[in-house]
Amino acid sequence: MRALYLKEKLVFEEKNIPAPVPKNDEVLIKVNSVGVCGSDVHYWEYGKIGSFIVKEPLILGHEISGEIVECGANVCGFEPGDLVVIEPGEVCGKCEACRTGRYNLCPDMKFYATPPYDGALREYVTFDSSFVFKVPEGIDPEMATLAEPIAVGAFSTKSVKVGLGNKVVIYGSGVIGLCCMIAAFTSGASEVVVTDIREDRLQFAKEIGASATFNSLKDTSDEFNCYFDVAFECSGASACLIDASKKLKWGGKIAALGFNINSTQEAPIAEMIIKEQQLIPTFRYANVFPAALNILLKNKDIFKKFITHRFSFNDAEKAFITARDDKKAVKVLINF
Repeated sequence: MRALYLKEKLVFEEKNIPAPVPKNDEVLIKVNSVGVCGSDVHYWEYGKIGSFIVKEPLILGHEISGEIVECGANVCGFEPGDLVVIEPGEVCGKCEACRTGRYNLCPDMKFYATPPYDGALREYVTFDSSFVFKVPEGIDPEMATLAEPIAVGAFSTKSVKVGLGNKVVIYGSGVIGLCCMIAAFTSGASEVVVTDIREDRLQFAKEIGASATFNSLKDTSDEFNCYFDVAFECSGASACLIDASKKLKWGGKIAALGFNINSTQEAPIAEMIIKEQQLIPTFRYANVFPAALNILLKNKDIFKKFITHRFSFNDAEKAFITARDDKKAVKVLINF
């Protein structure tokens, strides 16, 4: 089968490798579509994200939809032809994190497209059926790839317990920030304000339902000081954590999702202590994929607008260049 490897920074190499064979508890999936995530672009451009460093050729891609073509002997509830998505992390199932339901923190996690584990930019993948989910009717293979970033938003919203009537601010209007926005509204938030430095992204956020937007480079936002119950920091910028503390009410909560290419980020600890604000890091997701698919189904007209560019597997490099450089790009897909 065909597979695309990141050979070194900015350089892809296609290889022909053996197709995988499903084990007893696995399904074999023919890949339909793969979303290009911001993390994929970072690995392609910089070769690392924080402490995750690409040291060997790596297959990127973890936002995947596909069709089951074969089931292992012990698999129940699936059959060939099912359109599915995967929760793209293999866990040990035995450690304390796994046994307490926090398997996203499994120290032996093998997460797709995170060094040294290969991702989905290949024709076929096998995966444990426990982490495979059928796509609801009405959702096509392209839109189904959005289940993974929606799961990030759903998990972070659950972690900070966004509730009825909460006022929320989101730093960063990329796909993850926008998924947090929709998940927050789903959880009962009465108001979600989005901030960014890109006017085009802010306009898109407004178009899909943001209560208000402001450009942190040029808009005055002092009227929002001590205003919000919850903040989502999705940019990885220290300035946003500092500003979030000003915007939050005393006792407010910050969901920290954003990564940058470095491993450290400044936070206003003294001010947060005085105001007893909670900084709650949220890493990937656990136990939310069914909820993410439900959010996708109920908001499919909105999520349809996320998909702005499509490329074939042959043009995967163009997909990455577009995701990095095209100001109109929201979600870029690679289709097989």
